[in-house]
Amino acid sequence: MLNVSDYREWMKSNLKERMDTNPSYSLRAFARDLKLSPASISLVLNGRKGLSKLSAERVAQHMGLNPSEQEYFKALVITQHGRTPVARQQARTRIADIALTTEKHSLEADQFQVIANWYHFAILQLTHLKGFKSEVAWIAKQLDITEADCREALARLKRLKLLEVKPSGKLVTSKRIVFTKDNVPSQALRKFHRQMIEKGIRAIQEQDIENRTLISSLLPIKRSHYPKIAKKIRELNEEIIQHYTTTHEDAEAVYGIAFQLYQVNQRETP
Repeated sequence: MLNVSDYREWMKSNLKERMDTNPSYSLRAFARDLKLSPASISLVLNGRKGLSKLSAERVAQHMGLNPSEQEYFKALVITQHGRTPVARQQARTRIADIALTTEKHSLEADQFQVIANWYHFAILQLTHLKGFKSEVAWIAKQLDITEADCREALARLKRLKLLEVKPSGKLVTSKRIVFTKDNVPSQALRKFHRQMIEKGIRAIQEQDIENRTLISSLLPIKRSHYPKIAKKIRELNEEIIQHYTTTHEDAEAVYGIAFQLYQVNQRETP
């Protein structure tokens, strides 16, 4: 909960989670688990008493917070109860630093997952189909993925602002672009390409010839010609995207394209 501004709200939320899990859980039990007296914790939650720095460290640990959350929690306490203005200002600076670092790491993790798992981009393309339904069950069935993976992917796409929810509840793909060649992790890209190739292999077995086109060739070439051939493949891919990508008004299906150009024989040692 690195978006809270009052440590007491964090404590109340933690108490609620425990009570939701165990209906017999009480404020007295919460005080016991946090190593505070029932009277003290009642005064703290009601805003009539503050936590000391030492108590904040103990409470943060017993609330089960991770290291970053513990630092954030303690800093929140100091912003309210620090002994000097300097200490309170330093705590506010620390809060901003933790929040920024955590947000950056979360964004990077989300971007990695979007690139690494093919169904994120497939969901974005599904929104353009004229029969698209903004329902987890429908999307999961269309892509043959679990509903849990689908819900997680939808949440991730929304966080990255690649997917928006209209007032009507309809999901639409935004125009925002967040990826460039400079910030695409190579590991994620390799995983994406591997998944697309694997889906092509499945298509050989599962799809009728009317719905798939697979062309494979072997040819001897000069090494100096490789960059030219690779450039032509990229240009062809772009041409197909430009000429045949359609809108939600008449799009009927999402297709995958995977061009491959790689060396077959073993490289000779110089």
